[in-house]
Amino acid sequence: MKMKYNKGESGYLQEKQKRAWIYVILFAAVIAALLVAGVLIWGSNQNVLTVAAVVMVLPAARFGVNLIMLASKKPSDAGVIRQTDEAAPDLMRLYDMVIGTSKKPVGTEAIVISDSALCIYETQKDTDTSFLADQVNNFLHGDSIFINVNVYTDRAKFMNRIAFLQQSLETGGKKLREDRVGRIRNSLSAMCL
Repeated sequence: MKMKYNKGESGYLQEKQKRAWIYVILFAAVIAALLVAGVLIWGSNQNVLTVAAVVMVLPAARFGVNLIMLASKKPSDAGVIRQTDEAAPDLMRLYDMVIGTSKKPVGTEAIVISDSALCIYETQKDTDTSFLADQVNNFLHGDSIFINVNVYTDRAKFMNRIAFLQQSLETGGKKLREDRVGRIRNSLSAMCL
């Protein structure tokens, strides 16, 4: 089993959730130990160890917030991953991405990037797809990246679109511009948790 996953790889979300749980538990244990040790040593909570415990709450809260934001997100479905890999083998494919928007984080099933299009497949019922597309577009524009962003909630439409992008790449005899696609991926990764 792989120990370290990068953003966009299948398994990244589970690893990040597990890591957040571990950090929250470790921080809570250390904070509790400092508080108890301070009371046992000095007989009061007004001591240096209490101050150290209070200072440690801030970094612990950061991991706690991560945990809360990621708790409701599910990893990408294995069937979606397999289908996407088969439909677009020459395009950049990302999985387990959680896109941070101004309203709330949105978990995606798959993202496919070509030179001219970025296709996002997500299955959350309450997501405003045009809002998500605008948020991603605005973020990419901030990095001087101009690309067509489409968000799909229908799996068949998403698969048809990425199959079309793959076919266009093959019939056009072109190669994917790795520098552009890599830049798009890096910028999108910066937007994700």
